[in-house]
Amino acid sequence: MFSVFAAFCHVPTIDAATSEPHRLLLRVTHFDREDTGILFAYKVIYRQLGSPSWDVKSIRKSLFSSRVSLLMSFLKPYRNYTFRVFPYSLLGDRLGSKLKMFQTSEKGEQGVFSN
Repeated sequence: MFSVFAAFCHVPTIDAATSEPHRLLLRVTHFDREDTGILFAYKVIYRQLGSPSWDVKSIRKSLFSSRVSLLMSFLKPYRNYTFRVFPYSLLGDRLGSKLKMFQTSEKGEQGVFSN
């Protein structure tokens, strides 16, 4: 029982993002490989810098991997966005990542950002 509880205490980390004009591909590191089977989805809360409200996107993932890529689409080009990632299990939302900021690229550019 203790090992299951301890697994829920791990906090995901947003390592980097690959930028395009209208989307960001977030790379998230989370549990050890054997602990990821208890997850059903990731919830990403995000907002454009200066916006008063947060948007929420749920991404279903059942991967047995400690690293996952989450695609955030329909963003505006050349804008700053802040993100937090929460893993989701049968018990609800788990501990979330620290807040990270990334910038979408201008049209025709692509970059990799680590914050």
